[in-house]
Amino acid sequence: MKQGADYHLSTSTEDKIAIFVVTGSVTKESMNSLRAEGLAFLRESRAEAVLWNIRATKTYPEIAEAYFRVRNVPQDFRRVPTAIVDETRNHEFESFFETTAQNAGLTVRFFADLDTAKVWLKSKILWAKRE
Repeated sequence: MKQGADYHLSTSTEDKIAIFVVTGSVTKESMNSLRAEGLAFLRESRAEAVLWNIRATKTYPEIAEAYFRVRNVPQDFRRVPTAIVDETRNHEFESFFETTAQNAGLTVRFFADLDTAKVWLKSKILWAKRE
């Protein structure tokens, strides 16, 4: 488990999926650190998909902040399918984030259920292998 100033990040891999579990509060100031830790683990693990479990976080990024974060994803990670699991189901934010991600060339979806998110990611990995 890695610890930031106000959040905890646990990492693992399962079936070529990098799994990140975030707890605590992610602030605008700690977002860069969290993102850097996630990208480093993704490179190291050579996973083909990403699952962010943010159900236990206490904060949600602002829409403007999310927009700029999506636009700054490194090019080599733009093709990695990403599922975000969150119980709060902030539909307005999630819809905006998914659309913004898609416009930036990313494949991102929000889910309320962890198993459904894994099934979706596995289907994306299999689909990519067909191409």
